[in-house]
Amino acid sequence: MSLCIAIQTEEGIIIASDSRGTFGDPRGVTGANDTIQKVYGLTKYTGMVVAGANEIGATLLDLLASQIRRDGVEGVDAVVGAVRKLFKEQYDVWFPNMPAIPSPQAPHLQRPGLVTIIAGYRLDQENKPIQPMLYTLISQLEFVPSLSNYGFAIIGVPQYAIYLLNRLYSKKMSLRSAAELVAYCITETATQDGKVGGPIQIAEIMPQNGFKVYTKEEVSGIIEENRKQSQSLQSLFFKNS
Repeated sequence: MSLCIAIQTEEGIIIASDSRGTFGDPRGVTGANDTIQKVYGLTKYTGMVVAGANEIGATLLDLLASQIRRDGVEGVDAVVGAVRKLFKEQYDVWFPNMPAIPSPQAPHLQRPGLVTIIAGYRLDQENKPIQPMLYTLISQLEFVPSLSNYGFAIIGVPQYAIYLLNRLYSKKMSLRSAAELVAYCITETATQDGKVGGPIQIAEIMPQNGFKVYTKEEVSGIIEENRKQSQSLQSLFFKNS
């Protein structure tokens, strides 16, 4: 399982993920791999996070990268169109006799689940970024793009992150604060659900500089700052003890 998040701010976009892949019955995980790449840069102004069938996702991302380079795809809308077309076509080829959603007669027969968030900027006629956009594409819905119009998108294990984002998120927050918030959502979820964990992956997409992956040191600094803030918050509840 996974937890992947995208946040839109006035400064730019943050996308982030854990790195855990789990194996076995989802009700009782029997194994985990904490080295799964889930954050990808697609073009200068677009990125993607992937949850679900990671090996299939990696294969599709390899095909997609070649197609984007070949066709010169730019801008989030063109990328979303390319992703939807390629992913749906490949699923139809690979799983022609398997339904996207299981039927009551065959509840265990369905295509492997794959969910993505595509985040990035719409471009003007001169290929300059003008508008941030977040889309979710789900295999069970034939990868039809779903637009997030409330500033953030979540896939994977969402319940704790939804609560925290609804409480703490603002489009006016700084990009640094957005990075700290997504990291906090992932680390807090990992303390409660073993299907989320491993090193956190973070990237930003800014209208000035485009897509950039944060280094391990940058991510560690964000996590450490969150730890200090959590300690400060905890101390407020014990100041009169």
